Amino acid sequence: MKAVEGSAWQAFDGTVGLFFLNYDTREHEFTWTTDLNEFAGLDKSRKLKVTGWSKDKGEETVGVWTGGVVKKTMTIGPWGLIALKLEVTQ
Repeated sequence: MKAVEGSAWQAFDGTVGLFFLNYDTREHEFTWTTDLNEFAGLDKSRKLKVTGWSKDKGEETVGVWTGGVVKKTMTIGPWGLIALKLEVTQ
C-alpha cells in the first residue's frame, strides 16, 4: 500500500476538490500530476483560485494555477490530510 493516496472530485458548481491522505506515521514528500482538462474540462486557458486546508495549517490561499495538466510536489504530515479547492476565476 502506498503511504500517500489522493482523489479528485468535481462538485455541481464546477469547483474541483483534490484530497490527499497519508497513511503513515512519518511525514512524506510526494509529487502528483492530474489533467484537469480530462476530468473537469478545465484547459490551459482557465485560471483557478486554489484554497488549501490541512490539519496543521487550517485554511489558506495557495495561489492561482492554470488548468490543464498540473504537477506539484507537496509535503504531508504523519496521518495527515490535505484538501485543495480549485475555483475558476477566468
